[in-house]
Amino acid sequence: MAKNDALLREVVSFFKGNAETIKKQWIKTMQARQLLMGMDVDQVKKEGERILNTYLECLETGDFTAAETYSKEYADRAIQSGIGSQQIIMDMLTLEGILNQLTYDEYGKEAEKWHQVMETWLPTSDTMFGFVSKAFVEGREKIAKQQQEALMELSTPVVRVWDKVLSVPLIGTLDSPRTQLLMEVLLQRIVDTQSRVVIVDISGIPGVDTLVANHLVRTVTATRLLGAECIVTGVSSQIAQTLVHLGVDLSGITTRASMSDGLAMAFEILNLRVVSK
Repeated sequence: MAKNDALLREVVSFFKGNAETIKKQWIKTMQARQLLMGMDVDQVKKEGERILNTYLECLETGDFTAAETYSKEYADRAIQSGIGSQQIIMDMLTLEGILNQLTYDEYGKEAEKWHQVMETWLPTSDTMFGFVSKAFVEGREKIAKQQQEALMELSTPVVRVWDKVLSVPLIGTLDSPRTQLLMEVLLQRIVDTQSRVVIVDISGIPGVDTLVANHLVRTVTATRLLGAECIVTGVSSQIAQTLVHLGVDLSGITTRASMSDGLAMAFEILNLRVVSK
């Protein structure tokens, strides 16, 4: 049923006239349910006012641009404050419940009129609820993605162990996304530090298959294209047997048993010698 313009104006006017009552009831209910524990009193009041004002603007104009903007800002603030999805949902459901009770008290004696009033404001409430829920989910996904990327960066450290010598200690599974990140970070670090030797230690990798071996080959090749020598260390006897069994050609890759052996070779390449005092 299309909205009746006169009825819409009447409902908007009714809500605006009861704005203070609505806000106070919303804040009181939310606090009683302990659903605003991440906010202080002033924040609670401001949030209640923004929610209601945004809702009334959308109801009056039919334009939900303000709702989309508010939803994203609200979700960001909620996530930063540690507010969960249940609280977000209850925020909107509480407001909807208050508006429902208010309109029933005013129009409930006339069933047909009350039904028309509900059809006037309830769709706007549901739409705004959807925007807030969507923004919260997207905000959570964004945070999760950022955390995942941060963990990937931490799991692929490129350490400068000596002048012109970089070390890459790998731990865990070496998959395609991680290898791509490793290659990007490593190549940039080679350029930034003008390093001539890179030691890739795989002693922390539980197993090696054809995919991992090919990743290593590509990493070594990319390193050499920048004029740096790449040494792969931590090749255990089990990994060596696996690589032979897989038939992976590693003849062009320099390997050493341990990180210390790799560092000793790096010194040889750089024509350096470490002596005791």
